[in-house]
Amino acid sequence: MQFSRADRLWKRLRAARLDATYEQEFRRLLRVDLLILDDLVLEALDATETHDFYQVVVERHRRAATILTSNCRACWTTQAPVGEAVQPARWTQQLPISKKKRT
Repeated sequence: MQFSRADRLWKRLRAARLDATYEQEFRRLLRVDLLILDDLVLEALDATETHDFYQVVVERHRRAATILTSNCRACWTTQAPVGEAVQPARWTQQLPISKKKRT
């Protein structure tokens, strides 16, 4: 299990790009059984952070559990035009969700 505030994770991934350890850091995120990202999108994400978020969600989908939390109610409920705000709900709602129980 790994718990991380989202902004700290984005900074860690950014630093990993600079010291050429990004692939290692990203694989570490994929290996953990449960990833909890707290305080997601309290601030707007830049293009790199948006890419990282999308890659984490897509690569972990159907492989491992991921919990996303946010106190930013508007981020999850508004239908802002594309480019105005990151809309994680749009991405996650489009992913097919398995109804099977995990054993």
